[in-house]
Amino acid sequence: MKMVHVHSNLSTEVDATTEVDNPISEIPTQESKATVAGWSFLDKFIIMGHENGMISQWNWKVYIHPICLDEAHGFQSGEMLNSVQGHQKGMVVTDLQFAPDRTYFITASKDKSAKVLSPTHE
Repeated sequence: MKMVHVHSNLSTEVDATTEVDNPISEIPTQESKATVAGWSFLDKFIIMGHENGMISQWNWKVYIHPICLDEAHGFQSGEMLNSVQGHQKGMVVTDLQFAPDRTYFITASKDKSAKVLSPTHE
């Protein structure tokens, strides 16, 4: 299982070879590695593009009772809300850019296409 980490100190520059020990959330990407990611409107969702052409939407602020937290890591896991085959299967999503109001976004892929999408607001 591959993971995307959301760190508690996002403004600190981190060497790519250094592992951060205390993420505030981890998002498991079970089927395909995330290649790009960004925050949606009001920072409610994380949108990810994947190496298999999928685009997924995650609620990273999932409430988990403290007793259920992974005591070894102290983080919460994100919840996938939506996933679509946004690009040709097996073609890497290479870029993700949000509109200024962050209510929609555009993705680009190795399939030589760009798609404009909007997060669902659950």
